[in-house]
Amino acid sequence: MLIINNIVNYYSLFLNKHPVISALLAGSLLKFSFNGCKYLGFICFILSFNILITILNIYLLNKNLKQSFIVGYSFGFTYFLFTISWITNSFTYVGLNIFYAYAALLLLVSLFSLYPAITCISTVYLSTNKFNLNIYFALLWTITEYLRSILFTGFPWNLVGYASYQFNYFIQIADIFGIFGVSFLLILIILLLRNKKQYIYGVVLLIASVLYGFYRVNIFNGYIIPNKIDNVILVHPSIKQSDKLNNQVFWNNIDLHIYLSSIDNLNKNNKTLIIWPEAAVNTVITDFIVKYLSSTVTNDNTLLLTGTDRIENNKAYNSAVVINNKNEIIKFYDKRHLVPFGEYIPNWINSIGLSKIASGEDSFYKGTHTNSININGYRPFDICICYEIILPGQVMDSPHASEWILNITNDAWFDGSDEQYQHTVMTCFRAIEQGRSIARCNNNGVSAIIDCHGKIIRSLNSNIIGYIYDEMPKKYYNTIYSKYKNSIILCIMIITLIILLCYKNKKYGEIKM
Repeated sequence: MLIINNIVNYYSLFLNKHPVISALLAGSLLKFSFNGCKYLGFICFILSFNILITILNIYLLNKNLKQSFIVGYSFGFTYFLFTISWITNSFTYVGLNIFYAYAALLLLVSLFSLYPAITCISTVYLSTNKFNLNIYFALLWTITEYLRSILFTGFPWNLVGYASYQFNYFIQIADIFGIFGVSFLLILIILLLRNKKQYIYGVVLLIASVLYGFYRVNIFNGYIIPNKIDNVILVHPSIKQSDKLNNQVFWNNIDLHIYLSSIDNLNKNNKTLIIWPEAAVNTVITDFIVKYLSSTVTNDNTLLLTGTDRIENNKAYNSAVVINNKNEIIKFYDKRHLVPFGEYIPNWINSIGLSKIASGEDSFYKGTHTNSININGYRPFDICICYEIILPGQVMDSPHASEWILNITNDAWFDGSDEQYQHTVMTCFRAIEQGRSIARCNNNGVSAIIDCHGKIIRSLNSNIIGYIYDEMPKKYYNTIYSKYKNSIILCIMIITLIILLCYKNKKYGEIKM
């Protein structure tokens, strides 16, 4: 940390002279923090926020609010541009002109960049010294992350706490504070450690967080051991998105799913749930398809859960259905949180004349049913379809009844991009927050079984055709976060912010840190 701090100090003159260029560079470094570069990515994360906070310290005394906003916006622009550029892949897959695809990306990046800009201008405006500047920044950054996750349908992608995924003991605090608490503590610790007069506070917070994580993973015994054992088969066909959209190979794709579902060493003494990914049946489910799948996949001890489209009252839904061996759909769930641009187009986008990006002639409708699936003979679970797994505090309707979480998805839209890694990391955090293991079934990307501490037990990576056949982990527990969701960290931040504001009138030179 001191070495990085010395590097920043060495270039302080450059930061002072070229703050916007420095902010653009700092934001672009976060590309490596969200693409699986592990420790190199975390070093880039530390360096990135050190650069940004050094620039804000320069503006502290003269309260240069205009420049603070510009620097924050510049930082956010490259941050989002380089970490979500993969979104153009889905636009071009459905035939959108490349120009409009990148125009849509720039529009989104321009809007998201306002959040870091608001954080920076508010931090400089409220701060009275370098010490409370660090606290203000951590608070305001986390608050704006929370707002980004709920405003305009919400887009909680690449929250900064996800950059700490490699540090398993540290991230266990998510079972109390959630991902927003991880973001807050991560930024605060990094900023406190950069100054020799403040580092002791950072050290205490870091040690306390790691010790808590060690206790949770290695010592805590408050687990619930279920009586039933669920076997699952996660079918991972790795079908290219171009083939998913090609109706001429529809039945070839279905037959590949059926082939991968046929396990020779299937344990017939236990119930087995065969799971196909999102849109595995890439059309509206019909009685004929149900009958075909019922006769070729299921038996007395197995059920099939597959992603498909469903029509009800002339409305189309992105759904998951459970099929038995009696030609029946016994359970279904309709996706409730749809992907902007992918599954529906926000009205404000249509009003400015951008072409429709969602496939098909009509947008999907939001589901209204619970995502809890309770089938006789099986452990109850909650299901999330694709994008829904990234929403903190919204993945379980029955946290005290359901024993595990299922996520079906299709990341073939983003083959070869950082999206597949980012989506997997966010899924692991949901496991920690809820204290539940997660089965993740992906058409092409990462399929995995994840334990309640966010550790990937088994996985299949992109472009590998295969399946995962295993028992779902038996241990789970009801976390504090699963009960109170984001209320705890929001209350802590609001109380801290009020305390800081009460002391706002201290003079700049009163605490020289």
